[in-house]
Amino acid sequence: MKPTALIWLLLILSATALADHHKKPIGPMNGAGKALHFATTPQHAAALAKQRQPGKVLSVKRNNGFYKVKMLHEGKVRYVTVKAK
Repeated sequence: MKPTALIWLLLILSATALADHHKKPIGPMNGAGKALHFATTPQHAAALAKQRQPGKVLSVKRNNGFYKVKMLHEGKVRYVTVKAK
């Protein structure tokens, strides 16, 4: 494999890993023995999302037992999913 192709492959794989990072829900299945996080209100969901991802909260929407928190950080929009109680 050419070095240029290897570099492109590594860039694509790292971009994919970063893109999937914000999709992991904050919820009961953390497996690390840490406290479970459920949001009881949209404000609580926003606070939990800010603990996980720095940035400004743009909106919070509830859908199917989850809050979807839209955030802006360094010019990029990110979504953090928080389990609703």
